[in-house]
Amino acid sequence: MDSELRLDLKAARRIALAAQGLDTGHRATTVMEAARLLNCIQFDPLNVIARTQLLVLYSRLGPFDPAELDRALFDDRELFHYWAHAASFVLTDDFPLYQRTMKSWPGKSDWAVRVNKWMSDNDKLRRTILRGLKRNGTMLARDFGDTGSVGWTSTGWTEGQQVTRMLDFLWIQGKVMIAGRRGIQRVWAHADDWFPEWMPRHTVSKTAEVDSITSRSLRALGVATPKHVAHHFVTVPVAETRTSLERLRKRGDIVNVEVDGIKGPWFMHRNDLHLIDEVKTGWRVPTTPLSPFDNLIRDRQRTKALFDLDFTIEIYVPAAKRRYGYYVLPVVEGDKIVALADPKLDRKNQLLTINALHAAEGFETNTAVAKRVHQSLWKLGKWLGATDITYPKAPPAWKKVLPK
Repeated sequence: MDSELRLDLKAARRIALAAQGLDTGHRATTVMEAARLLNCIQFDPLNVIARTQLLVLYSRLGPFDPAELDRALFDDRELFHYWAHAASFVLTDDFPLYQRTMKSWPGKSDWAVRVNKWMSDNDKLRRTILRGLKRNGTMLARDFGDTGSVGWTSTGWTEGQQVTRMLDFLWIQGKVMIAGRRGIQRVWAHADDWFPEWMPRHTVSKTAEVDSITSRSLRALGVATPKHVAHHFVTVPVAETRTSLERLRKRGDIVNVEVDGIKGPWFMHRNDLHLIDEVKTGWRVPTTPLSPFDNLIRDRQRTKALFDLDFTIEIYVPAAKRRYGYYVLPVVEGDKIVALADPKLDRKNQLLTINALHAAEGFETNTAVAKRVHQSLWKLGKWLGATDITYPKAPPAWKKVLPK
């Protein structure tokens, strides 16, 4: 396939950062603007420094009121909890893109056979949950008791969690929704009663669904290969994504791109071609920490290709074998990853400890970068309530300019 455009690696990186709303010229100003830019925001219970959904929004909005996210989720209901590439907050306007999954889940795999049988064996529990939510409006998992006749077996934390498992499965089927939280507990509601009246409920064809997902993923990425697109937003098989990209190309919606030094093909959406000129001059990405699950870097192969960063989550790696740390935040500045920080927030003592701070290759002696990295981490810490910051481990040259 002949390329219509050619980009060097720096331009590709900058386009990716601009598409993600991380440069000053394309930043969102509200939670919903950021959500529409990204299509989905992964959520996760880990709270080492802050939950990933807050970090993702902070990286684009700066200090913001987390209550704004809660309003979008639970009051205005412009977002809802569902499965995209992972458990995420997704746009209520996009409900038609999820209906097929809701109706067909769990599918026909060996896992699906097990889930279907278990749900059938525990139909009394299923009916108890749905009736209870219809009657009471909202409930916690503990409110249902345990009417499951067959236990859920697992080698992990879900072992014996019949009610929790049934709620999770009904959630993926679109029967129940997360309507709020009480502490760390989820508040559940019947989906028929929770979704707002204005939500679009029309069905779309499989082709239209895949093309929409493909187009939206590509726009969120800026410039991408079929594999990047397939795994970014709602996971679609790579073969289907390639077919969709070809349809969109023939229709004139996207163009084929060559990125110097990286095997393709790559693509850009025609509506984003203006970014090619916009990132050449007057372009700036301030020093910004990123969640390890941030939309920009969650695809590790893409991160390696664009930013030359070999980065993995090391939460389940024994401490002695970790390369960077437990919950590492890459720090972006300009069009490069300049550092990796392993933070932990002691909320009781209001202390932000950067257990390890690593300089990216080429920045080990750059104390100006070190100062800006510190300022960005300290700004994040103050937003989270810290009154002090400490660096037990940092590059020798950087230690000279970091707080003692």
